[in-house]
Amino acid sequence: MQIKRRKVALGFFMLVAFLSIFVFTPHVSAAIHVNTRTESLFPLKGCAVTHVILHGMLSPSVTCSQLASASSSVSPFTGVTNCSSQWNLGIRGAEGNFCFSGTGYMAIRITHLVAYYTALNGWLRMYPSGSTSGFFYNIDANSSDSNSGYFNSHYDITQVCDGCGLH
Repeated sequence: MQIKRRKVALGFFMLVAFLSIFVFTPHVSAAIHVNTRTESLFPLKGCAVTHVILHGMLSPSVTCSQLASASSSVSPFTGVTNCSSQWNLGIRGAEGNFCFSGTGYMAIRITHLVAYYTALNGWLRMYPSGSTSGFFYNIDANSSDSNSGYFNSHYDITQVCDGCGLH
């Protein structure tokens, strides 16, 4: 009877040890991680220029660098993207300007894309405004055809991957 208890105890211990590997070991996946907490931060209320620092697959740092004026709402048609040269990617949409640095992926919601400019290769997940049929749009820093673009507010962006290479 005592030998049987030892076998059961040993079996139970091995099962717990085996399962704890899955619980306590961080998993690396080739799939893109969607950070829904970050996505819910956009747009930042009252912000005309939002700076986003990408940290690979980790949560990005998000700050407002310029508040919208109290006398008018944020309008994407009032000027060019307000990103300095230290930022890799500038996007202008209905919510204002978004300036990205670092490299990595981010789930985001920018509506009515007006313009973008990039210094790194990457991609955007875009949808015609009001549509559920999306597509990947490559942004190529080395191509005069796709390192910047104007879209006349007909597209929304749900994902940004800056410095990730072309899709």
